Amino acid sequence: MNKKILSNFLKILISILLSSFFIYLAFQNINWKEAVSILQSVHYSYAIITSLFTIIILYLKSYRWGIILPLRKIEQWPLFAITSIGFMAIALLPIRMGEFVRPYLISQKSDIKLSSSLATILIERIYDFSSLILILMVVLFFVTLPTWVFRAGLTIIAIIVPLLILLTIIAIKKQSSLKVIEIFVARLPSTISLRVRGIIHSFLDGLEILPDLKRSLSVAFLSLLIWCLNGLSIYILFFSFDLHLLPVVSYVVLVMTALGLVLPAAPGFVGNFHFFAAMGLVLFGVPKTQALTFAIIYHLTQFIPPIVCGLSFLLFYKISLPSLLQEQKKA
Repeated sequence: MNKKILSNFLKILISILLSSFFIYLAFQNINWKEAVSILQSVHYSYAIITSLFTIIILYLKSYRWGIILPLRKIEQWPLFAITSIGFMAIALLPIRMGEFVRPYLISQKSDIKLSSSLATILIERIYDFSSLILILMVVLFFVTLPTWVFRAGLTIIAIIVPLLILLTIIAIKKQSSLKVIEIFVARLPSTISLRVRGIIHSFLDGLEILPDLKRSLSVAFLSLLIWCLNGLSIYILFFSFDLHLLPVVSYVVLVMTALGLVLPAAPGFVGNFHFFAAMGLVLFGVPKTQALTFAIIYHLTQFIPPIVCGLSFLLFYKISLPSLLQEQKKA
């Protein structure tokens, strides 16, 4: 128990230090009078539209999750509520600790086991990163980006592709996979092996979408749509700042911000989000002060909607946030 507390403490400490470093990089050499002047002249109507896009995207994520979940009939409204609470927790907790909230809630509100729902989150991330890399490849046809962006993309491909192939093979050859896993599980003490077997069986149930071509294609399409809408919402936000940039720039900002959020971060991804979003604009000649003010408003449009939706559903369903945090500590 002490080791786990120490491990979590170190992870949180690293995330805070890393975020602090990016806050320093993002905010250094900023003309604060100019920043205040820019924020006062922002056309906030476009920011409201971008915020509405965030809610639409959140709904699409909940709909996509419903397709990924093991085949059980779950109504869309509860899925949207759980998704909103989950992404609210991701926004408020460091190092993506909130990722546990959605699997936990769906296991409490349905007969889907926790291990199965955790597997669906893994699948969701695979499709998200695959869509992100596809967008990056398209972007590279139009603009030249820093070498590290290209290398980060290659690193993600090197992880995602083998992982997707491995999980698909395991899902298709479920019984054979269980026999191989059983060789290792059988070596564990009987009390532990029984629990491990249950977790593994449930986890493999959560992979059942992978051999299903129709459902997999639906999830792939929705994932790409979600990321395309994200890029479109950034382009709309350009008008808030009278930025006359090509649409491809919005997808550069999207890709660079997403890559920055892969790193450990403090609650709200403060620092990481602002530095990488601003960097995406600076590459195209936008002054740093203006780029940072854009990143600040962009950050708010991405985090306020899920937090408001999540808190609203917490009250509606009478779910205790402290109890969720307590369950997170147990996981």
